[in-house]
Amino acid sequence: NVLDLSDQGKVAFDLALENYERKIDAIEERLAKLLRDKLTACQDAEDMFRVFARFNPLLTRTRVHNAVKEFQIQLISTVGNAISKLQSKFTHKYEYSPASNISRVRGIPPVSGKILWAKQIERQVQTLMKRMGDVLGPNWGQHLEGRQLRRSGDELLSKLDAKSFFRSW
Repeated sequence: NVLDLSDQGKVAFDLALENYERKIDAIEERLAKLLRDKLTACQDAEDMFRVFARFNPLLTRTRVHNAVKEFQIQLISTVGNAISKLQSKFTHKYEYSPASNISRVRGIPPVSGKILWAKQIERQVQTLMKRMGDVLGPNWGQHLEGRQLRRSGDELLSKLDAKSFFRSW
C-alpha cells in the first residue's frame, strides 16, 4: 500500500525502491552495451552521428555517457577538423576559390556568388554545430570539450554574414 506510513510500509517502500534501482542499473548496462556495439559497428563518422542523434536522450545517464566517451572524443576531433577546413576555406577568400570560377562560368554575378558561397559555408558550420549537440547534448557549448568548438564555430559564423557582403557592394 502506497499510503502505509508504518514501519512495515517504510520497509516495503525501501525494498521496492531498491528493486527499482537494480532494474534501472541492469537496463542502463544493456543500453550502454547496445550503444557501444552500434558505435563500434559504424563505418564512418556519418554513421556515428546518426547513432548519437538517435540515442541522444540517453546521454544524460552517467553509465551510458561513460560508455560512449571515446566515441565522443573521436567525433569532437572530426568536427574540429571540419571547422578548421571551413575556416581556411573562408580565409582564402571567395575570389580565389574554385566556386568563384564556377560562378563566373555559369554567369552568376560576383557578389551573388560570394553570398551563395558564404551561405554554403554557414550551412555547413550550422550542421556541424547541430551534430555536436547530438553528440554532447543540448548544452554542448558549456562542456569542456565543446567550448572551443563552439567559440570557433560562432566566430566563423559571425564572419560569414551575407548582409555585410551585400552592404559592402
